[in-house]
Amino acid sequence: MSWFIAKIVFNIVSGSRIKKSRFEEQLRVVEAETAEEAFLKARAIGIGKEEIFHHQGQFSKWEFVDVADLVPLQSLKNGLEIYSQVHETEESRQYIHTIHERGMALRLNVQLNP
Repeated sequence: MSWFIAKIVFNIVSGSRIKKSRFEEQLRVVEAETAEEAFLKARAIGIGKEEIFHHQGQFSKWEFVDVADLVPLQSLKNGLEIYSQVHETEESRQYIHTIHERGMALRLNVQLNP
């Protein structure tokens, strides 16, 4: 058996008046004999995670879009890169500030929940 990283994409459809489309990309670990089997397992995960729910009188729906990427893992080891994305922005200070805030929130959460 081999391990694969699958990027599964969902369309988040909301009953609210938000004008922008929202998508969630999830990275999932899949164990399979072949890439084809891993792809089919990743699709099954995506389809299985579709749902409709109501919150505060509005509906939201997570629609499975597709498996956007599938990468075989040659070996599992400390520090292995499994995902990388380049962000372009005209507001570099704001982006860096946001990343620092996320890091601080993670540190506080880890300290509070050992």
